[in-house]
Amino acid sequence: MRGALADGPGDAPLRVVVKHRVEKIGDTLSTIPWMLALSEHYGRDVYAGGQFSEAVKPLVAEMPIRFDPIVGPGPVIEYTADVRASYDFSGPNGLHMSQGYFALAGMIPPGLPMSLPLVSEPSGMPPGIVISPFCGGKPEDPEHHVRSWYTDRWQALIEFLLSTGQAPRVYVIGGERDDPAPLLREGVVPLIGYPLVKVLGLMRCAPLCVTIDTGTSHLAHYGGVNRHLLLYPEVNFPTTVTNPRARMLRAWPKDISANLVISEAAAILGVPTRGR
Repeated sequence: MRGALADGPGDAPLRVVVKHRVEKIGDTLSTIPWMLALSEHYGRDVYAGGQFSEAVKPLVAEMPIRFDPIVGPGPVIEYTADVRASYDFSGPNGLHMSQGYFALAGMIPPGLPMSLPLVSEPSGMPPGIVISPFCGGKPEDPEHHVRSWYTDRWQALIEFLLSTGQAPRVYVIGGERDDPAPLLREGVVPLIGYPLVKVLGLMRCAPLCVTIDTGTSHLAHYGGVNRHLLLYPEVNFPTTVTNPRARMLRAWPKDISANLVISEAAAILGVPTRGR
């Protein structure tokens, strides 16, 4: 029990509605620790609805979270996971967004990092280094909140990663709308629209994962991936909370140099950066 909640009526079903503008992987994953705490408190499964990411559902197949509609008359224990409210509350209070749901419900937030029993599957690919460079936004636009890094710097990083001999492949993870073409070369394999259970399986076996702040970075956090370098190129800094499982580089996009990222990647891999 992580806080004081009133008991629900009888065996009323427990429903959590995710309130958001869109179904986003990272934001959905951040609601799950709170859902599991509610399930533990009330001793019943959670019926999740609203903007719960379809891509995340296979990851929670072994958790007490269901997606069937609640039918029939009678009382329902209902909570709302308001993503925007948690985001706005958490940063100024020094909390990770996943902790914000607990605090807003009058519960004691758990400490970081948070681990979830996420389902993963073998990727069917040889082990390799994983990069996740896509999250929309344009780094050359200094007037807007951005979470993207420059293509030429990703290319320099890929060149270094392939030169280390630590893995035969560099895998580029992206969604169906992402274009990996500028990053492709011999030794680079695009995995676009790949199921998240297989992405997680690949990341758990990888000698290194390099991501920007996107759904893949949240997957790494909650999935227990420790060899993780997180790039956080933003103009505006809504929170100072970091991912305790990752080395984090947080700055304006122009100030995250390729050499800096290469140095951090080399430290995780345990290889030198000769000539750089």
